[in-house]
Formats: sequence, C-alpha cells, structure tokens
Amino acid sequence: MRLIELFLNETTEEDRAIISLAQAIFHDVEKHKQEEPEDAPWYEPEDPTYDRDIEDFSDILREKKEPQIIHLGKIGKLYDTPLKILNSVKIDLQDGASLDKRSADVPDEYVERDKSQHTVGVWLPDEKTISLNMDYLNTPKRKARLRSVVAHELRHALDDAKSEYRATSAKRYTSPRRRQFIAKTKDPAAVAREIASRPIELNARFQELENTMVAAIRYAVNNLPEDEAEKYIMKEFDDALDFHQIKEFFPRGVKDRDYRRLINRANDFIEKEYRHQLDVKSGGEIGKAEKEKLARRAELFKRVKKPKK
Repeated sequence: MRLIELFLNETTEEDRAIISLAQAIFHDVEKHKQEEPEDAPWYEPEDPTYDRDIEDFSDILREKKEPQIIHLGKIGKLYDTPLKILNSVKIDLQDGASLDKRSADVPDEYVERDKSQHTVGVWLPDEKTISLNMDYLNTPKRKARLRSVVAHELRHALDDAKSEYRATSAKRYTSPRRRQFIAKTKDPAAVAREIASRPIELNARFQELENTMVAAIRYAVNNLPEDEAEKYIMKEFDDALDFHQIKEFFPRGVKDRDYRRLINRANDFIEKEYRHQLDVKSGGEIGKAEKEKLARRAELFKRVKKPKK
C-alpha cells in the first residue's frame, strides 16, 4: 500500500474486523489478572475528584513485583481473522514498570499513556509486537481503558503493516495536521496535544471511537424504541467525537475533506453495526418482512445529521 493512501483507504469491514479481533484478544488478556497489593491506596485523599479506579498505583506495584512478561503468541496462531496481514504480530502482557522502560524510545504516537505518563499499551514496530500493561486489569475502569487501547494499538499495527512499516518515516502522517497544533513549548499538555493531532494517531483514536459505538448501538437496539434509538446513537457519536479528541483537530468541520471522510466512514460503520445488532437480537433469523424493515431503518443512518462544528 502506498503511503499516500494511509488514513484515506480504510473500510468498514476492516474497522469491524479490528474490533472483533480486539474483543477476542482482550478476552484472553483478562485471564491474566494480577492480584492488587494489600497496601494499595484504598484511602480517599482530600481531593474530592480522586477516583481510585483510575488513579495510578504503579509505584506500589513496582515495589512488590519482579519484572513480569506473559507472551500470548502471534495473532495468526491464536485467532482466525480476515486481517491476515496481522498474523505475524505478537501480543504480550507486561508489568507497568518494565513496560515503561521498554516503550521509552518508541515513537510517541505508538504509546498510549495514562495521566501519570505510565504506558497502558504500545505498538512496537521493531518487534512487531503489541504489549499491554497487565497492571490495568485490577479495576473495572482500568480494564475498560485497556480494552479500548487494544483496538487503538491494533489500528497502529495495521496501518504500519499496510505501509510496509514506513508510516513513521512519513511526515504526512506523523506531523500535526495544521501548524496551529505544533507545540511551541515543552509543556506536557502542549506536547500531548501535538501528538494527538497527528493523522496516524487520529486514525487510531477513531478506531477507539468506533469500538465505543458498538456498546452504544447494542444498548439502543436492545433497550430503546425505534424512534428513540437513532437520536440516542447519534448523541453518543457526537459525544464520542469530543471524548476521543477527534472534532477539535478539524476546526473547519464538514468543510474539511478528511473530516467528511471520517464522518462517512462512521455512518457506514453505524449502519452495518445496527444491522448486525438487530440480527443478533432476533437470533439471526430475521424474516423477509423484518429484513425490509431493517433496510428502511438502516437507510436513516445514511442520512445522519452532521455533528455540530
């Protein structure tokens, strides 16, 4: 695949395949949950915004554990996926301290870090490996973050493989979309924003967004009347564009060709996932009349209102 096609040539089938693969990988990853140390910080600090489910306690884990790594194996040996180009990619789990050291020299856009700058997951192109922080299996909110990161790093791995591992050498994909996003200081927040604005990173976060939408669509199909489902799904989509820092890097909104391409990609994804969830709900035995009704319903999502600028 020529580099110029990267970020422009993804398909819904590819996105859905990544999400299915990410779900299978996380199912196996969950089996390796480590016990939290007895003296982990169960207290509530004075800061009322403290949330121990997402607050980092990697320092305590580092004192208690020897370096650990669990090799799950190569994707092609573990899973049957249509993304054959990823068959040689390896998956492993590692304790947070060791993973921080291992990912220190990896390009920033390939490393997902928490607020304390510890690595949650990383795509290691030289090793053809996705490595995940096993410490993130200790609480529900941490697990939810790790689940999302699996899809994120798979997208990095796929983009890299499609470009014959030349993506990180192409300024078109590793430079900020616009000069206004270039960090003018070494302030961590400014640097993080610059990294987030790079196309190669935007594409990975968009994959996370679609992963988020699967749960939203499933909820709408199983719990809401048809006339409410569309509004709910599109509200979730609009919120996800903000949460995953997509919209802020397209200040021209739908006037931006790349943004329109992303929205069209999302619309197609939502339509197909809606069809799939309805099929699952009916036990996979949708009759002719129901299929016609479904087709009419799916048509609505092709005319989805553009998110607000």
